[in-house]
Amino acid sequence: MYPTIKTEINFQNKILIYDSHNCEIILRKQLLGNSPFARCILKLVKFVEKELCENADVILVCSEEEKYNFIHTYGIPYEKIEVFSNGADIDEIEPANSEVKAKCKSKLKILTNTAIFIGSDYPPNIEAANYIVDSLAKKCPNITFIIVGGVGNQLKKQNEHNIVITGPVDNDEKKMYINAADLAINPMELGSGTNIKMFDYLAAGLPTISTAFGARGINNSNAFIVADRENFAKTINYTLSNKNLLEQLSKNGRSLVENEYNWNKISQKLGNLINTIYLSKSPFFSVVIPTNRNNDYLLKLFEKLNKQLCKDFEVIVVDSGTDHGDEYQQLCNFKLRYLFRPEVGAARARNIGIHAVLGKFVAFTDDDCQPDDDWLKNAKKRLVNTDLCGLEGLIYTDEDKLNDSNYRIVTNKGFEGIGFMTANLIIKTEILRKISGFDIRFDKPHFREDTDLGWRAEEYGSIPFSKDVRVYHPPLLKKLNGKSCKDRDYFFINDAVLFSKFPQKYIRLMKAEGHFRNNKNFWKYFIEGCDIYHPDINLDYMLTDIEINQYIPDQLKVSYNKPL
Repeated sequence: MYPTIKTEINFQNKILIYDSHNCEIILRKQLLGNSPFARCILKLVKFVEKELCENADVILVCSEEEKYNFIHTYGIPYEKIEVFSNGADIDEIEPANSEVKAKCKSKLKILTNTAIFIGSDYPPNIEAANYIVDSLAKKCPNITFIIVGGVGNQLKKQNEHNIVITGPVDNDEKKMYINAADLAINPMELGSGTNIKMFDYLAAGLPTISTAFGARGINNSNAFIVADRENFAKTINYTLSNKNLLEQLSKNGRSLVENEYNWNKISQKLGNLINTIYLSKSPFFSVVIPTNRNNDYLLKLFEKLNKQLCKDFEVIVVDSGTDHGDEYQQLCNFKLRYLFRPEVGAARARNIGIHAVLGKFVAFTDDDCQPDDDWLKNAKKRLVNTDLCGLEGLIYTDEDKLNDSNYRIVTNKGFEGIGFMTANLIIKTEILRKISGFDIRFDKPHFREDTDLGWRAEEYGSIPFSKDVRVYHPPLLKKLNGKSCKDRDYFFINDAVLFSKFPQKYIRLMKAEGHFRNNKNFWKYFIEGCDIYHPDINLDYMLTDIEINQYIPDQLKVSYNKPL
C-alpha cells in the first residue's frame, strides 16, 4: 500500500512508522515460490519495502530475528529498528478453572483430552493444520484435536472421530473452545514475525507445545515445550499424562505473558517511544488558533495554512464551541492537533494551546484571519539564529473599508511596536511558559490580553515589527455575531487592568488609539473596570499628561487620585 499512501498523504511534520509484523520479502518468498510471475512480484515487493524502510522514522519488528532480517536484507541501521513483541490482552483472556473447563467440554460434547490449534485462512496456518489432520490426529487417537478459525475453510471434511473443525468463530465461541482445551499446539513451519496465537494460549494458562519455528521470537523461561514434528505426537502424549508438568506449564505460561507480553505494558512502552520521536521532530512553529463558532473564515484560514511556503509548523486549534475534530482533520495537509474544550474563553483557550505546543515559537493568529503564503517563511528568516523573543507582524485589511463606519477594522498600521494583537504575533515558547501565558483576567470579554502578553514577554527580549510577516484580517460588520458598537465598547473595562500593570506603556497606546477622545463610552467602562479590578489604582501617570488630563472625568479623579 505504501506507493499509494505516499501520494495521498502529506508526510511533512509527521512521523512515519513502519509497523512491519514481518519482513515482507522473506514471507512472500515462502508463499509465492520461484515462478517467473512470483519473481516479478518479489522484485516489486523488495523495492517498495526497501523504500519504506529508508523513509520511515522507525521500523517496528516483533522479534530480534526479524530485526536481523531487515538489517541483513536492506542494510537498515540497527538503531532505526525497534523490537516490540506481539502480546495478549490479559484482562480479556484468563485461565479457566476446572469447573469452567468441565462446563465448556460438556457443552461441546467432548469427553476426551483436547488439543487446540487456532489459525486464520493463511497458507502457513493451512500447512500446519493439514499436518495436524494428516499426522498428529492419527498418531494420537485418544486426543480430540480442535482446529479453530478461518483455516478450517481450507481443510477437507474429516471422518476421523477425533478432529473438530469449527471454521470462523466469534470471540465468545473462541473463548469457549480455549476453555475446553487441555493443551494448545502450534506445529508451524512457515511464516514470518511471531505467532499471536502463542500469546493467547499462554495467557489462557494452556500448557503449550510448539515447534521451534512456531515459538520464534518468544522468550521461553520454561513456559512452553519446544518439539520438532518428528517428536510432536510423543511430546503431546507425555505432557497430557503428567499432571504436575501441566500445572507448571499453565502457571509459567500465564506468568510469562503477564510480565513480558502484556499489551498494556507493550503499548505504554511504544507510546513513550513515539513521544520521544515526535519531540525530536518538533516543528519550528506551533500555530495556536482559538475558535468557538462555525464559520467560513476558519476554513479559509486552513486553506491559507495549507499553502504556507514554510512547512516547518504544526497547528493547534482549541475549539470551545462545537466538536469538529474529524471534519477539520480532512481539510489539512499540515499536522493539526484539535483540542475540544467547551465553553472556555479565548485567553484560556490560547493557554491550553500553549501548554500543548511542541514548536520553538508559538505563532498566534485568529480564526477569522488569512496569513500570506510566505507568513511563516519570512518569520523564520528573522528568527533563525537570533536571540529575539519574538516578532510582531503586519495586520492589514481592505483599504476601502478603513473609513466605513459599518465595519470593525482590525489593523496595526500606525500602531507598530506600541501594542500587540494575536492576529499576528509570534513569541518564543519558553518565554510564554515563563510568563504563564495569557492573564485570564482579560477573558470574557477577551480584550487587551494580547497586548498584556506582548508587554510581559518584552521583559525577556526584543519583539521587533516585521512588515513582510503579513496576515490579512477581513473587515467585519459591527453587528456580526450580535455585537453592537455599545457591546464592543464594554471591552474597555479591561483597560483598567492593563493600565494598572503597565501605566507608562498604556499611556502611549492610549494616545495612539485615541479612544479616550473619540468614544463617549470609553471613560464609563474604564471607571467600571477600575471599580471591579483595581480599587487602589493610581492616576498620577494620566494626571501629569496634559493631553489626557483634560478628558479625565471628575468622578475618576475624585475616586482614584492617590499619591504614589
